[in-house]
Amino acid sequence: MNTKTQVIIGGGVSFLCLYFALRGVNLREVLSILTTVKISSVVLMTVVFIFSFVLRALRWQLLLAPVKTISVHSLFASTMIGFLANNVLPLRAGEVVRGYAIARTEKISVSSALATLVLERLLDGIVISLFMVALLVVFPFPAWLINLNYVLLAIYCTGIGVSIGLLWAKGKENLWERITRAFPTFVREKTETLMGNFASGLQILGDKRKIFWVGVLSLAHWFVIALYYWIVFQACGFSLPFLAAFVVLAVLTLGIMLPAAPGYVGNFQYFTVVALSLFSVSKEDALGLSFVAHAGQFIPVTIIGLFYVIRQGLTVSDLQGKESPAALGVKATPDAVRT
Repeated sequence: MNTKTQVIIGGGVSFLCLYFALRGVNLREVLSILTTVKISSVVLMTVVFIFSFVLRALRWQLLLAPVKTISVHSLFASTMIGFLANNVLPLRAGEVVRGYAIARTEKISVSSALATLVLERLLDGIVISLFMVALLVVFPFPAWLINLNYVLLAIYCTGIGVSIGLLWAKGKENLWERITRAFPTFVREKTETLMGNFASGLQILGDKRKIFWVGVLSLAHWFVIALYYWIVFQACGFSLPFLAAFVVLAVLTLGIMLPAAPGYVGNFQYFTVVALSLFSVSKEDALGLSFVAHAGQFIPVTIIGLFYVIRQGLTVSDLQGKESPAALGVKATPDAVRT
C-alpha cells in the first residue's frame, strides 16, 4: 500500500469517526462543557500529562542502556519531538522521528533506537490489554471490544516472542551466515549490519532486573495517564469513579490504533464517546470532555515539541524522514553498540 493510499485511508477513518461523534449532537450543550473548565484544572492536567512523558523517558533510558547511557533530558526531548510529529504529520511518523532524533543527537544506530521503540510499543500494548482483562472482573465490556483486545494481546505477545528469537539468533553467527548466504555481498553486509544493530536494541530482554523496572515504569506511566483522565472528569464536573478513567484509557488506546489523520482527530472524539457511554454519560457531555482531554494533550505536546525542534535545529525534511541518517553521520560508534 503506497503512502498516498495510507493517508487517504487514515483521513477517511478520522472523518467517519468525527461524523459519528458529532451526529445528532446539540453543539450548544457541548460548548457549555468547555466553558465550565477552570484554569487551575488545565494547569494540573498539563503537569500530570507532561510527567507521563518523564516516566516514558526514564523507561526508554533503561531500554537503551545496553546500547548507550543517555540522559533523561535528551530522551525526553526526542520523545516530545516524536509526539509532535504524530500531531502534525500523517502515517504516525512520530516513532520513526523519535528514533531518528535520538540517533542524531546521541550518535547511535537508528535501527537500534527504533528496536527499543518497537519493544516499548509491544510492552505498552500488553499492559493496556492486561488492564482490560483485569477490568473484566468488575466491568462488562461489549463482546466486540473484548474479542478485539484478545486478538491484539496475542499479536503483542507474538511480537515479544519474535524479538526474543531475533536476539537469540544474533548470538548464533553461523545461523546469521546461513540466512544471508544467498544474498549478494553488498546486500548481505548491509542486512547483517542493520539486523545486528536492531538486535542490539533488544538486548535488555536478556536482563531480568532491567525488564522488571521497565514493567514497573510502564505500569506507573499508564496509571498517570489514567490519573490525567480522572482530572479531566473533575475539570468538566463529572462525578465518575477512577475506574472510569481506566476504561476510557483502554477503549481510547484501542481506538487510536486504527488508521487516523494527524493528531488522531476524530478517533479521539468517537472512542471517548463510546467509552463514556458505558457509564451512561450523554453524547454531548462525552464529546465536550473529549475536546478538553484532546486539547490538554495536543497543545502542550505541540508547544514543547516545537521548542525542542527549534533548539536542535531540525527541519521539516528531518521530521518527514527525508534526510538520510547516514548523510548526517548518524550511525553507531564502536563504544555505543555492544555486540
